[in-house]
Amino acid sequence: MTRAILALFTLFTLLPTLALAQDYVMYETQYLTVSPGHTKQFGDAMKAHNDKYHASGPYTASVWAITNGPRSGQIFWAMGPCTFTDFDKRPSSADHESDWADNVLAHAEPGENEYWRMDEELSINPVNSAPPPLIRVRIFDIKKGQHDRFEEDQRKIKEVLKNRDTSRAVYRTAVASGTGRDFAVATTFENWAAVDAAAGGSFVKDYEEVHGPGSFASFRRDRSEFVEHFEDEFHELLPELSASPTTSNNQ
Repeated sequence: MTRAILALFTLFTLLPTLALAQDYVMYETQYLTVSPGHTKQFGDAMKAHNDKYHASGPYTASVWAITNGPRSGQIFWAMGPCTFTDFDKRPSSADHESDWADNVLAHAEPGENEYWRMDEELSINPVNSAPPPLIRVRIFDIKKGQHDRFEEDQRKIKEVLKNRDTSRAVYRTAVASGTGRDFAVATTFENWAAVDAAAGGSFVKDYEEVHGPGSFASFRRDRSEFVEHFEDEFHELLPELSASPTTSNNQ
């Protein structure tokens, strides 16, 4: 095979991979702790910032209140869906940076800034348009070298839930941080009553119908072999702080 033919063969072999490399869903997120006595000032500054700089396309921002767990009371800011390529054209003017630093962060302390990339193979009917009212985010710390076992675990769950009217997105951290926050599974709900309805469902029965008698007990037992730790956070949408729907153009 001549070098020219070999080069063309290599290029056409790589093209699908190169195309897919840009075809993914990711969110940039940040935790914020509002300073005591600054709730109104923070809300006004956050709303103004999002409407001005994060109201369309991959830069659309939504804001959530964390209602439980060690971060209860904190604010969760999310931008996207986006890709790293979008960051080259993201709002980055001096005005944007000073507005965030001088107005928003004047009333809050920033926490973790993270990038979460969705695994479409493991997800079920993910919501990538208007933000849902309520999300349960289950964050997993996976033992070293055991990510493949977690992924297989999620495939089994998807097989059980795939025919349900469920939105369940599996995200993996796009940038390693050493914090033990390896995967996040986001399940959406229309309201709190839907959380009760889901808890009273037939998941165990359905799981054993798909994977065989006794399989759910094995499912729970085996998790301890590859999951170091997991925790749940409920995120409740704050539309009054998010980018206005009239100007937003979520993708």
